[in-house]
Amino acid sequence: MKIFFYINSLCHGGAERVICNLASQFADDGNECVLITSFSDECEYALNEKVKRVSLYDKPLKGKISRNIKLVKRIRKYLKEGNPDVIVSFMAEPNFRTIVAARGLSVKTIISVRNDPNKEYPNFIFRFLAKSLYKRADGVVFQTEDAKSWFPKKIQEKSKIIYNQVDDVFFQTRYDGVRRNIVTTGRLVPQKNHELLIR
Repeated sequence: MKIFFYINSLCHGGAERVICNLASQFADDGNECVLITSFSDECEYALNEKVKRVSLYDKPLKGKISRNIKLVKRIRKYLKEGNPDVIVSFMAEPNFRTIVAARGLSVKTIISVRNDPNKEYPNFIFRFLAKSLYKRADGVVFQTEDAKSWFPKKIQEKSKIIYNQVDDVFFQTRYDGVRRNIVTTGRLVPQKNHELLIR
């Protein structure tokens, strides 16, 4: 199977790590995988050498409307040339672009909601696009029931809840010491809820 993955960048973040893990795992399983980003970045996650890496542009584009038009055209070009069986996209804007770019083509579209929808779609335009465009996707992946319930029934009916992939190295790593420390890593913002862990 030929699988395209698409996200804005591979700079360190949770969604970026997961899409790299997924692409790497599917490539190891014998699939032909291409990971596409809107632009390249210096602080990118390491990627399996079996995964072909494509960057649509060298750096972020300016201008909301013109940027999205250019990116949609570039993605559509790669879809026509590469003719993948499926494209999997992560995050709001890449999801929107993927659905528009793949319209009328034979490629299946799987989009993944990686955040609390109230945060990921903060205004009327984003909410409208999410609730209307996602109906055109072939499948939608959520991480929680709460995120799934935010969307209309038509979207929920074509969705699955899939938890983050965890690399085997996390299960194979053992610590035999006696310390009882808890370490957390994340942005210091309310959404990450470090306060809950501390309490």
